[in-house]
Amino acid sequence: MIHTAVRYQYTYARAMFPCQDTPSVKTTYSAKISTPKDFRVIMSAKLRNIIHTQDQVMYEFFQRSLTPAYGVVIAVGSLEAARNGPRINVYAESKFIDESRTTFDENFERMLEIADELYGLSLDKQNICVLPPTISPKYFTIQCRNMIFVSPSLLRGDISLISSLAQQIAHLWTEHFVVNYDHMWLSKSIGMFIYKKFINRMPINEKIKEFLLMKMDRKLVKRIEGYKDIDILQNLIPRLGNISPNYLMERVPYEVGCMLLEKLQHELGGPLIFDRYLKLYLYTFLHRSINTQDWIRHLTEYCTTFCPTNEMVTSFDWSIYFFYTEPLIPNISITALETACFNLAEEWTRCDDNAKNIPRKFIEVTSYSDIEKIELLKYLYDSSVGLTVIKINLMSNFYESHESHTYEIRFRWIRLCIKNRWEPIIDTALNFAIHFCTPKYACSIFEDLYNWKEIRLITIEAYRRNEKKFVHETQEKINSILLN
Repeated sequence: MIHTAVRYQYTYARAMFPCQDTPSVKTTYSAKISTPKDFRVIMSAKLRNIIHTQDQVMYEFFQRSLTPAYGVVIAVGSLEAARNGPRINVYAESKFIDESRTTFDENFERMLEIADELYGLSLDKQNICVLPPTISPKYFTIQCRNMIFVSPSLLRGDISLISSLAQQIAHLWTEHFVVNYDHMWLSKSIGMFIYKKFINRMPINEKIKEFLLMKMDRKLVKRIEGYKDIDILQNLIPRLGNISPNYLMERVPYEVGCMLLEKLQHELGGPLIFDRYLKLYLYTFLHRSINTQDWIRHLTEYCTTFCPTNEMVTSFDWSIYFFYTEPLIPNISITALETACFNLAEEWTRCDDNAKNIPRKFIEVTSYSDIEKIELLKYLYDSSVGLTVIKINLMSNFYESHESHTYEIRFRWIRLCIKNRWEPIIDTALNFAIHFCTPKYACSIFEDLYNWKEIRLITIEAYRRNEKKFVHETQEKINSILLN
């Protein structure tokens, strides 16, 4: 397991080493870290050397890419390593290492190839660290050179599920450009824009592409609704007075910046022209700190040189996107994938328990992508019509959701079974919540079980026996559910 994981986003690096803890200051660095011999150290840098002594091991790292202080990440633990191709190393606990190797074998390399094709910024050695189930990936949202942290919930996933890695790859270049946190949209929004291009090039069907892209627009709507009463956070370039960057970064609607880039791409003549500009931008500012005015100036110079007849940039009203008074909300629609999953869920709730022949479409779900299975289970869970024990038994026979598939699918399946009071799921649910003890999984399952009055006492006793396995944040949330 990982015993220590240190990330400094966005203002905590000064607590660990002397530095100018601001995005505008970037530097190369090296590090020497000693641990007991049974532990392994990984870092957001390249491993130069390992020196063994009698009872300790010293790891030497170096990072030649200019990096802000918040981009330094260290993890120490009982980790195993697996080589996946010429430029990918995977680190995980022993119980996850085989699944990790298989999950990221070909798909991750294909994503790196897409990055090379799009913008020519070749990535060399990349490390993937599979976090232990106790640690939420939300604490490692910073993408750093040479290291990507992922949740074990992605393991066993097909390419539709692990496509989220493409967003992390897109941010590997854009994450560290900005001069200050109020201009962070230059990192986040451009990373989102590149991610959309990744999706369109990935070997997945059009229904899944449409769903993944629409999912981003829904996040924007949810973000705006969640913070509609906080004017300072509605702007793409927020005012920083008396606000912690850590609080700010989670609340600025960076999707609006992605909408701005899509608008510019359209006005300037389409993807071919805009991709050339974006490639030049990435090369020009790769190791520099810039602000929004620098970016506008660079775009204007490019358009003057390569698009002299297009005067759109010089007359463009930037305030619509940067300092808008009314939120910019994209058009949201139901995708074909969601419609198909919703209709199938409706048929499951309406079908006759005594039917002799099972509709073929129910069996065909076994060939669905992971994303489609998750959506189907979500609609079944949200349905106002419950499922009978007979139907749950049929589902378990055909989908085997309680024994296989990804952890995310198993999580959805467990919640569906609890909702419909399927008793065989009780032990599986408790074991899953105790094993995957992040708030997303553990709190949801414990709350569902707590609301099942007949097993409430069993649930509370199981949690108390295993309480020390949970991190403090998760303990507080579960205690508020079970012990209120």
